[in-house]
Amino acid sequence: INFGPVLDVNSNPINPIINTRSFGEDPAAVSALATAYIRGARKVGLMTTGKHFPGHGDTGTDSHIDLPVITADREHLNRVDFPPFEAAIKEGIDGIMTAHIAVLGVLGADAPPATLSPTFMTQILRNELGFRGLLFTDAMTMGGVSKKYGSTEPLIMALNAGADILLMPRGVPEAIETILTGLREGRVLQSRLDDAVRLILATKAKAGLVDGRLVSLAAVDSIVNIPSHAAIAREVAERSITLARDSTNLIPLGPEDRRILSITYAGSADVIAGRVFNDEVAAGGKRVRRVSVDARTSEAEWQSLRAAADSFDVVLASAYVVPVESAGSVQIKGGFSGFVESVAKSGKRIAAISFGSPYLLTSFPSVPAYMLAWGGSPVSQKAAARALLGYSAISGHLPVSLPPYLKIGDGIMRDKRMQQ
Repeated sequence: INFGPVLDVNSNPINPIINTRSFGEDPAAVSALATAYIRGARKVGLMTTGKHFPGHGDTGTDSHIDLPVITADREHLNRVDFPPFEAAIKEGIDGIMTAHIAVLGVLGADAPPATLSPTFMTQILRNELGFRGLLFTDAMTMGGVSKKYGSTEPLIMALNAGADILLMPRGVPEAIETILTGLREGRVLQSRLDDAVRLILATKAKAGLVDGRLVSLAAVDSIVNIPSHAAIAREVAERSITLARDSTNLIPLGPEDRRILSITYAGSADVIAGRVFNDEVAAGGKRVRRVSVDARTSEAEWQSLRAAADSFDVVLASAYVVPVESAGSVQIKGGFSGFVESVAKSGKRIAAISFGSPYLLTSFPSVPAYMLAWGGSPVSQKAAARALLGYSAISGHLPVSLPPYLKIGDGIMRDKRMQQ
């Protein structure tokens, strides 16, 4: 069983934890893509779990750290956040994971996390929306529940609210003893526990675990990363490339753009950022100087790079900024934004490429060219380089708006111009 698809509608550009995990900000598009995901997974025997009910897309706090608060009322939820969950339920999704978010517009100023709320877990999700599958909590160690409620009491509250599986308690033996104590004290009904266990066992039977629990290791090479699957991944990556802005027609690069200064901004733990991208650009006949930077890069180093930029035909500024658990934001830190903005204002030929969050344009609004690759995996890095060199067409459209510059659906088309 997979903890996907994400059904959140990312309506908040500064959302610190959803961002590119969402299919976009249009509820209809999220619903359609989620439904396709569920069907595709089912076709190959994979169960799916939609998350994070009642909708984590308009939050400004990472629930791994603290309890996000949203003010949406029921009308807003019905119109924006619930449609993807309704579509997934109609499609027969196997599980739904709830969010550690307080919905003040529905439950008032003292609203508990939705995970601990019978209103959301049972009344709305089960009774009104008709969900009959497994109901997971989000991780019970997350700050969204543990900061205020501790490590054990939320287990009883979530079970009583309607959860079937208490995901990632701080300690499994402690969690079992907590539930057993709740049963003995009458704080947990035997019927509620029986319903959850019965549903878990039925789902295990549906998954075929009665007949066999193990994967055939001998079959892995014939199933995982086979050529046909890799080809689909390449096509998806190439078709996802989105040219959001190109006021000087910089992309694709021309034969006169021979000397490239490629600046890669990424976290220190991201060891593959820029590697495939720079290799592909160099393989296209370009002389590439590669420089890796991060939030710790000093002002003196930025000044040196700014001076060096004048010696190159084009500057490529790549940012690998993705939602990371407990990071607190999906934003650029340090001097990278100032560097890009400074080079852009000087009139130098520069393109910014986002291998993650699409919302970075506000960090360097003067940049003349802004391209989106949506993720930093090798297949996406290669697709971005191919698009930049003109080896593949650019046909992507924005699934989100980039206020105040671009609206949902925007995207500049470019034809394939070069043969590799």
